[in-house]
Amino acid sequence: MKAFKIKSVNRTILILTALPTLFVILLGGFVCCMKWIFTDGNQYIALGATLAIVFIVFTICKKIATRTYTVEVDENNLMVAKEGNVARSIHLNQITKLAFRTHAQGCVLTVEASGFEFAKFDVGPKQAQQIQDLIAEFQQYNHYNAVEGKDDRGVWTNYINPNAVNSTPASLGEIYRNQAGNKRKTKWIAIGIFLVVMAVMIAPFFINPKAFYDSKDGKVYFGSKELIGVDPKKATTLSYHVLKDSTHIYYKDQILEWADYATFQCPREPFYMDKNGVYFETNNFYTPNKIKPLDGDYDAATFQSVDRYASTLFKDKNYLYEIDAFAQPPLKKLSFPDLDVTSFQSLENNYWYADKNHVYFTGEGTLKQCREIDRESFKILSLEVVKDKNQVYFISYRLKSDHGAEAEHKGYKVLEGADAPSFVKVDDKKYVDKNTIWTISSEEDKKEPKANRREDVK
Repeated sequence: MKAFKIKSVNRTILILTALPTLFVILLGGFVCCMKWIFTDGNQYIALGATLAIVFIVFTICKKIATRTYTVEVDENNLMVAKEGNVARSIHLNQITKLAFRTHAQGCVLTVEASGFEFAKFDVGPKQAQQIQDLIAEFQQYNHYNAVEGKDDRGVWTNYINPNAVNSTPASLGEIYRNQAGNKRKTKWIAIGIFLVVMAVMIAPFFINPKAFYDSKDGKVYFGSKELIGVDPKKATTLSYHVLKDSTHIYYKDQILEWADYATFQCPREPFYMDKNGVYFETNNFYTPNKIKPLDGDYDAATFQSVDRYASTLFKDKNYLYEIDAFAQPPLKKLSFPDLDVTSFQSLENNYWYADKNHVYFTGEGTLKQCREIDRESFKILSLEVVKDKNQVYFISYRLKSDHGAEAEHKGYKVLEGADAPSFVKVDDKKYVDKNTIWTISSEEDKKEPKANRREDVK
């Protein structure tokens, strides 16, 4: 009798555990880190992290799906013992076929008895020779006719036993029951994993259902629930989830008892203010959303938006802040050398800010102080082009190439060769200075500036 130790991977279990686990981890990571992922430069880090997570999850799930078998073959019987289980055996004359197949990850051997699967060993390349030795051991005691072939799944060989005798009903019934039991177990595992994944996916829709305010037949509803006593003629929606009527502030279908009715407002979703403080609506998946106080050391009486709520920049009498509803805590204090909070303001578009001392840029989502730009002579010519007394600058963070000299901060560049004092705008794409006609496309066109010498300049 010869014994073999075989580590076999159940690929059905591997797929049913790895794929849902990856889906939940990667989806949760994407939602929680969405802002960070879409910040310029972090995409490659996110891709590397994703590949690492895929590798780690598949390694762990492969270990879970791997079983160690002890296989013994003698002149009469095949015995297979799985770790922790009672050994099963079958007479060699009951084996009708050995189905051997190679694949990219190794090979697989299926032992069949009268069409039923008695045992299956799916191994990696290191154990491929051991499977070949096991097949040779079978051939030592029985004669098999080999039939070879190849398909899109790999090379296969079926070893047919022409001398297989009819098994007794009891032995065949045992094989069938074992096979049917394994299939039922796999099916229920698959159903269980599918239900868990579906629950993870749809639970947020039940915990935080999507619903809005609506009025009909003289009544106000949030989703399908009526707000009792609310007159639609006196009700104003401050946001998708907040409504103000003649007496109360509502969050979804509940009264905000703590809100100061007279001063409560929504400067910009998901942020709210009243005389007592600043609040924000949480954005949860598996716990109910709610409006909660904005934590932080700020002066509520002077807290205000920098640019009428077009961005996430706020200030009070002391500090400049950035608010990120997904961060913990959401309120981040910003600090720059010589920052003058009192005079800090938004300029003509969403890229540029300034105080009395410096110009600031936020084209990539992060506010930066531009110390190389002269504040006193700074002028915005268009959405894409600005200048000071020394240089002309153009927005470049979405352009594919590197025209122009790099400025101190990535996101805009110096327009090389431009004469700043005489540089003026002609139309949305055309600019001129005393020497050159410039064509500067919008960021959607993603084209570099082009320069043509003016014909009227000798």
